[in-house]
Amino acid sequence: MLVFSTFLLQAQRQKGYAVTGTDKTEIISMISEKSASVTSMQCSFKQEKFVSVLAESSVSEGVMYYQYPDRLHWEYNSPKYSAFILNGDAMCYESDNSRKKMDAARNKSMSEMIKLIASSLNGSGFSGNENFRVDVFKNESSYCVVLSPLKKNMRNFMSEMAVFLNQNYLAESIEMTDANGDITVITISTCKVNIDIPSEVFNIE
Repeated sequence: MLVFSTFLLQAQRQKGYAVTGTDKTEIISMISEKSASVTSMQCSFKQEKFVSVLAESSVSEGVMYYQYPDRLHWEYNSPKYSAFILNGDAMCYESDNSRKKMDAARNKSMSEMIKLIASSLNGSGFSGNENFRVDVFKNESSYCVVLSPLKKNMRNFMSEMAVFLNQNYLAESIEMTDANGDITVITISTCKVNIDIPSEVFNIE
């Protein structure tokens, strides 16, 4: 247990000190203002999963495409190919050998989780979100926004999501803590905003 605790401490970033009151309101307002100008995104990412029963983390890499308001293509290309595609109320999961369509209304928890990640990348999910408690932290050079689920169905998936923002108020890393304490760290790189993304990228047919 001590080895795993040390393992997790090495994986987690320091959030900084808590920001409250009017300062918190102003920061969330600045983030929301920035997110309103972002209509599309394309980012590369590295995902590390830290699991309590494993001595080492598992690592995946891929690319993400986002189109406002509700289109997301989350693709893993290493160590093997798979992708989640969200287009409005329709979703699909794709692998090398199969493609399965899903109804977002019937898979509400999964749909909400995917939408949460997408909205966290540009900060649009931090303001007026009734499904999460929103806390803001500040360190020397950036902010961290922590989302804690209020609904039981979401708490079954995770206990919190910490979004670390760069100086442009866009996500540079996301740390999700599962209900069982395992941690997933997503590091964002080469992010391009407000670019043309072919509609085929979000095709689920």
